[in-house]
Amino acid sequence: MADISKIELPSGEVYDLKDVVARQGLTILSYGFSTWNDFITAYNSRKIVYCRASSGSDPAVGSQLRLAFMAYVNNAETPTEVEFQYYRSVSSHTESQQGDQIYVYKLNSNTGWSIMTREAYSKIEVGDNLSTSYTTGTKAKIKISHTASGVTEGSKGDTTSQTPEFGETFKVLSGTVDTTGHLTAFDEHSVTIPNSTASSSTAGLMSSTDKSNLDTLVTNVGSHTVAKDVPSNAVFTDTTYTGTSPITVSGTTISHANSGVTAASKGDTANQTPTWGGTFKVPSGTVNATGHLTAFADHTVTIPSAVATTSANGLMSSSDKTSLNTLTTQMSTAQTNITSLQTSVTALGNLILCGTGKQVTSSKWSSSGEEVYLYKADVAMTGVDSSYFPLVQFDDADINSFEFSPKTTPKTNAVTIYCKTKPNRTITIPNIICFKGKSV
Repeated sequence: MADISKIELPSGEVYDLKDVVARQGLTILSYGFSTWNDFITAYNSRKIVYCRASSGSDPAVGSQLRLAFMAYVNNAETPTEVEFQYYRSVSSHTESQQGDQIYVYKLNSNTGWSIMTREAYSKIEVGDNLSTSYTTGTKAKIKISHTASGVTEGSKGDTTSQTPEFGETFKVLSGTVDTTGHLTAFDEHSVTIPNSTASSSTAGLMSSTDKSNLDTLVTNVGSHTVAKDVPSNAVFTDTTYTGTSPITVSGTTISHANSGVTAASKGDTANQTPTWGGTFKVPSGTVNATGHLTAFADHTVTIPSAVATTSANGLMSSSDKTSLNTLTTQMSTAQTNITSLQTSVTALGNLILCGTGKQVTSSKWSSSGEEVYLYKADVAMTGVDSSYFPLVQFDDADINSFEFSPKTTPKTNAVTIYCKTKPNRTITIPNIICFKGKSV
């Protein structure tokens, strides 16, 4: 008799229920009998929890003892539902096959125990004209097959390009297609190119005889016979022609009416180069709505020859031209004289240099080294050098206060002045004139 106190778990471990130590690490719940609190107590104690299914609760188990392992807890911290699963095969094989199921025992904190199954075998659904089959072995296989559409396998139609003549045939294909796009009927048919010729009552091919007649066509138009090549003297007496002014039609004659002008040449017949007072011709004309000249005449154009006066525009006379030439010569001479004068003035400007309002500050005065006029100062005069003779006009009030010397000394770009009493303020010199040449 087997020892039912020992339980081998799906993990391979063997627990002896008579072993007190072993029982401390394992809890086996009974489907339909154990409570939610039994599970929570074992779960919080970190025990291995399994579920035992009896034959009364699961007819598929039969008389065998099945242990389902804990496969799912909905909330690891505060669970409210747990699932136990075991795999049931319909036969012994290495892979899942149709009929295999996973049995699930579910325990909920509110609703208690429930049982359900899940298919372990993947089902494939196929549509029209497809079927599936399952084969077992070291690897299970699912085969998807396409059912025959009903047509006979084979080639149809011409196998090369066709260029049929009139009366010859070529092949075309026909078929029936179902809603999935498969041919359920497939056949070939012959097409014959028409070969009947045309008649006066039936359309058809042009015969070689008709082609010959067309090339040498002679037929009647009204009461007149018209050949393929119309003779040059052919007359269509039943055709009426009319004209609009100035076109007129009389019988077979078409005419253009005269516009009213006299036929003639107008205008000069050669290039013209008229002198002052000379003439040349310019034609003029009148045109009607149809673009024809109804009047055409010559007119003479005379070149003006009157000379200009003080009160009227005109040509320049020869005497005015002579006067203009004389004036030009006189202006050239005057320009030469003006240039010479400018040169003289420039030279004179270099001989006399003038300065006005020259200011000398008190800081510019220094010792002169002389016994009477003890102080000296330089007054800036651009262009002056030692060859100039300066004349300096002092302000009367400054003369009385500082007693300036009549002596002045020219130097490069300056004139040196002297005084007995050193000015304690800025003085202004009204005028300084420097003449080119040595002082005496």
